[in-house]
Amino acid sequence: MAILHMMKLDMDIFQINGTSLKPTKGRLLIAEPILPDVIFSRSVVLLVDDANNKHMGFILNKTSGITLGQVLPEFENSDHKVNLGGPVDTDKLFYLHTYGDIISGAKQVSDNLWFGGDFDTMKEMLRANVLSPEKILFFLGYSGWIEGQLKTELDEGAWLVANINPDFVFTEDESKWSRSLGFVDERYQIWRNFPEDPELN
Repeated sequence: MAILHMMKLDMDIFQINGTSLKPTKGRLLIAEPILPDVIFSRSVVLLVDDANNKHMGFILNKTSGITLGQVLPEFENSDHKVNLGGPVDTDKLFYLHTYGDIISGAKQVSDNLWFGGDFDTMKEMLRANVLSPEKILFFLGYSGWIEGQLKTELDEGAWLVANINPDFVFTEDESKWSRSLGFVDERYQIWRNFPEDPELN
């Protein structure tokens, strides 16, 4: 009962104050610490498209437990990991990279950050060992919001919006949610200390 009472008193620490940052491509969505969603719990999502008030992004810190060799048989010896990008089109492979339009058809997200591009070109570069594991990320599926949906979630306090350095995208996954809080107001740093399941604390 004491824990529940304390939580009631401190729930304002989860209130997200209004921000002037809009959820545009190249920015992060940082999930609030007790977001009740299996896929998006403590997720960090990079937005890659914001056309027509619809949004597309990739979760940066959720591993799928699958390697690239399991997705593309021609790379059966590759242990390059594949992340879970989101709940939409999970049977399709997507990729973020720093190779610009060297991969024809790639779409620019921000400075030195691109997604997609010609699939055959990507595979040829992969075979030739041109693609460094530190400069490309693979995803099964993506995260998508229909028109107005993300605004509603922001109004409900589900996400923080943050600017980032593109290098952050390619850092290790395990602490990404915690480290992403370094991009937002200091008042949210306390989120790092809150347990994922408050009832087990």
